[in-house]
Amino acid sequence: MSNPQEMLEKAAGLSAQIIETRRLLHAAPELSYQENKTAHLAKERLEKLGFNVQSGVAGTGLIADLGLGKTVALRCDMDALPGFESNRTTYVSKTPGVMHACGHDAHVAIVLAAAQLIAEAKPQGRLRVIFQPGTEESEKDGNRSAGALLEAGALSDVSALLGLHVDATIETGKAGIISTQLNWQVSLFSIDVQSEEIAGKGHDALPKANSIMTAIYKLASDLTNRGLVALSLGSCISSSQRGNILSQQVCLSGTISSTTPEGREIAVSEMEKIIARETAEGITISLTVNDGDSSSLQSATVIETMKTAAVDLLGANNVTAITRKTWAADFALLAGAAPASFFYLGAQIAGARRIHHQPSFDVDESGLHLGAAILALSALRLMDA
Repeated sequence: MSNPQEMLEKAAGLSAQIIETRRLLHAAPELSYQENKTAHLAKERLEKLGFNVQSGVAGTGLIADLGLGKTVALRCDMDALPGFESNRTTYVSKTPGVMHACGHDAHVAIVLAAAQLIAEAKPQGRLRVIFQPGTEESEKDGNRSAGALLEAGALSDVSALLGLHVDATIETGKAGIISTQLNWQVSLFSIDVQSEEIAGKGHDALPKANSIMTAIYKLASDLTNRGLVALSLGSCISSSQRGNILSQQVCLSGTISSTTPEGREIAVSEMEKIIARETAEGITISLTVNDGDSSSLQSATVIETMKTAAVDLLGANNVTAITRKTWAADFALLAGAAPASFFYLGAQIAGARRIHHQPSFDVDESGLHLGAAILALSALRLMDA
């Protein structure tokens, strides 16, 4: 079912089911690490679709698998927040002092629908669905639930990880794709400055190394101001251990941290220009850069696949590239373990924009099925890639 129109029609057919599930969960919110009923509902739904479900992961979390082969995972948060809901809807929270003030109830409903769409498509690969508990506590507990999921093997053999968050500040029918990696790709580099003896006269490598260091620090500042790249020097090691002996060799080493392969390439290119400029008679300079985290490099492909799927489903005018938001912080640790992509689904109530984590928070449910369609189409295309 990789045809966008067919996927839209299938997802629209599940819209009433998605809304019903979301309202059921909204009326019965559960705090972090107490999501027992939510997890039970998800487990029952997934098992009916044929998933093999492992429960009790990271406390109340789930890891569910369907099929064999190349693995694509969908991740979903599910906890609510402390607070008294001020809305007067038929599905208002019935648990005093607890409410779904961020939209995780909608996430559960959307991901379950996406799992159904993918299962019915009978993909040539394995779908993994991960329900993560306690995400609202991630800043306080150091992302404990994500760590526990990783220890349980939630992302073992996963070739792509997908996630979403509803956004009550984005118009319904639109989506924002995080355009940069949620994790940083770190590459180590070293610059070797070697002196040569010419006509019996030795050269000191240290002054040249110092000049290169000054240029690198200036470059680091420029790259930081341009965004997405952090360049740092970590050490300067000279072959000379005494003040009265010339340094025949100096090795500078550091790191390039970037959120895109392009950022890394820019940093490397600029350092090569510095080396070319500083190379002189009697001095040989070489640059070595490792490949960094290959899974991070692959994230660009996953992001592009999700973006293309969203455009095919919603139209180019309804899909934008956005920078990361704090709501994706609890996803970031998982994104560091597998190539990943994350998007924000527009769910703004027309004429009544709601703010996340506020007593009046609510979403426009009419476009929730679009989130399921984006996840499903992205996953199926990644399995076929």
